[in-house]
Amino acid sequence: MHHLAPRSAFAVAAVLAAALAGLLGSCGEDPNPSAAAIEVPATLRWTPPADLLAAAEKEVVLFCALDEQFSLPLVREFEKRTGVKITFVPDSEQNKTVGLVNRLLQEQGAPTCDVFWNNELAQTIRLANAGALAHYDVPSAASIPARWRDPEKRWCGFAARGRVFILNPARLEANGIKEAQWPSKLEDLADPRFQKIGCIARPLTGTTATHGTALFSLLGREKAQEFFRRVLANEIAPMGSNGATMAAVRDGRFSFGLTDTDDYHVAALDTPPGTVAIRYPDAAGDGALLIPNSACKIAGGPNARAADLLLDWVLSKEVEYRLAQAAGAQIPLRDDVPGPRGIGWDPAKIKVRAVDWQQVARDLSDLEIQRFFQELFRS
Repeated sequence: MHHLAPRSAFAVAAVLAAALAGLLGSCGEDPNPSAAAIEVPATLRWTPPADLLAAAEKEVVLFCALDEQFSLPLVREFEKRTGVKITFVPDSEQNKTVGLVNRLLQEQGAPTCDVFWNNELAQTIRLANAGALAHYDVPSAASIPARWRDPEKRWCGFAARGRVFILNPARLEANGIKEAQWPSKLEDLADPRFQKIGCIARPLTGTTATHGTALFSLLGREKAQEFFRRVLANEIAPMGSNGATMAAVRDGRFSFGLTDTDDYHVAALDTPPGTVAIRYPDAAGDGALLIPNSACKIAGGPNARAADLLLDWVLSKEVEYRLAQAAGAQIPLRDDVPGPRGIGWDPAKIKVRAVDWQQVARDLSDLEIQRFFQELFRS
């Protein structure tokens, strides 16, 4: 399955908006003001529930692991509509998700945070299992499929990213690899045909850690360890992040890499047509891996009622729609929210892999598994 991102008017507009955003950002303005200006159909538009708005405090603290270019415009939109001021605490690319999760665990009993917007799911479940999350039935989340909602109402998934191969067709051609032989399954990372020409982010933080850890429950411990050893033996280059992986393929330093759909889409928007292509590994077999964002309320947070209001916004259909139509091209979990363009996503043709997210969360705390990754992928 081969998808090239078209250089549509939308794509050109997004690139121009991003360039303008960079200029505004240097002046202290919102780094991506266009993302909040997407035209939203009336059926998806969020209206602050009157009871939540009336009860909300005038401020709320949000820890957010999703990249600021995608999340911050939505934060500003919430402030504009509700009058509630958000203290926005981001994570670093190098310490994505893990830094904020560890801080939340350390602050248990006296948290400074009200709402955690995570860029993946398993670490959020880890927080729930540690007792760090409050139980709250978010009204706007009722339409999200049950498989993505905690039965105890401590967290909810939304707006997923796919784990995908980003490919550089010109480099693959130069290596004598025709389109029919392009990588199409995770096992290809260990295939000698692709020796030295691929790259992956070290599975130590963010979605890369979630994906790597998930393979332990999907494949079994011994087979997962063997797989990663074979990948490195195949001289697939370990990179510092998904963004670095994307850039290395986009710029022609490697022929393909494993990254997230949002990183692929940014590369596709930023390059001439055909520079990069996308494939969902194992989409026709065991299924492609989707990793949703997740949102949750922190137990004992200082602004509990404002947290309820903010969660209703974050988990609304409108936010899923905005995230899908913005440059991040995130995949809605609801069937009635239109999906993104330019990432080859077709739910009718791409199977989604079933994952035991509770087991993944437990494995993220498994010292033996995490020590394996640290030792194998140490710099």
